[in-house]
Amino acid sequence: MPHRNKQVAGGKTRTNPASQVERKLLSPQVELLLHAQMPIRFSEYIAGSVIDAIGGDEVNGVQKHSFTDFVSRVLHRAQVRMSLVVTVVLYIDRAKPRLAAAADNRSLEEVFAGAVVVASKYLNDCTYKNHHWSRITGIFSVRQLGVIERQFLHVIDWKLRVSEEDICSMYDSFAGPLCLPASTELRKS
Repeated sequence: MPHRNKQVAGGKTRTNPASQVERKLLSPQVELLLHAQMPIRFSEYIAGSVIDAIGGDEVNGVQKHSFTDFVSRVLHRAQVRMSLVVTVVLYIDRAKPRLAAAADNRSLEEVFAGAVVVASKYLNDCTYKNHHWSRITGIFSVRQLGVIERQFLHVIDWKLRVSEEDICSMYDSFAGPLCLPASTELRKS
């Protein structure tokens, strides 16, 4: 059986390293998202997704700015790939109905940390442990992160799988902040 990542002309591999699916089988939306460069200001989009998910109408400008800085710092320190960021936003969207209806006050940082830790552990065979995430976030202890992780898994009802259809359904919401073409402009080659 041939090696999955065999190089082809031009130095590209036949499979996408983030998905291990042959490139020709991926939709153009997935291919573009997985290779997009994350702009510095993309953390604002992610922070806005979390604020929206918890129904954060009461979040003032100072809180939003502070939370956006936290998101940016965590993404930078963890050196995350775009596949993780896409999964985080999908998980936050998946959690939205239960977060908005929750009577308890989960902090913005807890929701984001829960999504990042769960997504990282789901996507990566070799990933950060909670003591690493404790240092990366700078605000949660190892024990707190364990609780946050379990709570987030409960909120998303342990639905971790992310399909190509899930990614494509969210593509247009990513396209603007990432300066990618709208899905209507893409044609499968």
